[in-house]
Amino acid sequence: LCHLMNLSTTRHLHRLQTSPDSRIISVDFVNVHVHTLLAVQGFSHWMAQFYLESSRQKEHEDKLVSLLITILNSSLPVLNQAAPERLHMAAARVFASVAKTVRPHYLLDLEPVQRTMANVVEGRT
Repeated sequence: LCHLMNLSTTRHLHRLQTSPDSRIISVDFVNVHVHTLLAVQGFSHWMAQFYLESSRQKEHEDKLVSLLITILNSSLPVLNQAAPERLHMAAARVFASVAKTVRPHYLLDLEPVQRTMANVVEGRT
């Protein structure tokens, strides 16, 4: 799921221009991207448990940080892109789930969050 979400975000599949006859493909790409984001959101309770486990066993912390960075790199950039509103809403829900459910103490130190906050401060959103 994370790889599909990342591919959809980095390749801007929601902006893919197809021929007028195949506009449905563009809509399908948006739908797949939204569903992928929401599917990852559904794992937030599992990630919260993984966070608790990684606090006890430090060898798991790197895996969780890597997972969170992948998820945030795949969802936060959508908020700065011209995209359908439902895609923005799904990306915002993923971030809200990580922030409210997983609640890692280092969330604000992660590079994707730092980058997003810098964009907000500089008015690039």
